[in-house]
Amino acid sequence: MEENEKKLRLTAQLASEEHDEHREIEAGNLDDEDDNDDGSLDSDDSYNENELAVKAERKKERALITLGRKYASIKKAVDEDKMLF
Repeated sequence: MEENEKKLRLTAQLASEEHDEHREIEAGNLDDEDDNDDGSLDSDDSYNENELAVKAERKKERALITLGRKYASIKKAVDEDKMLF
């Protein structure tokens, strides 16, 4: 019974952390480490407002997809690992 309680607490904590990170990404608080990945945008520095908005939206989408995979993997490991608790 204690094992199930620990699992439930961990699952709730993971859900809370995922929600917090999701909210941070939606708020636009992304690291600028991959700004060199311009995709199909021109390689010169003359981005217009539209291009910058598209670039930011793509970056946000990639971050949300990565976040979803990250937490799905962690949740799967918690659910399947019999030795965890």
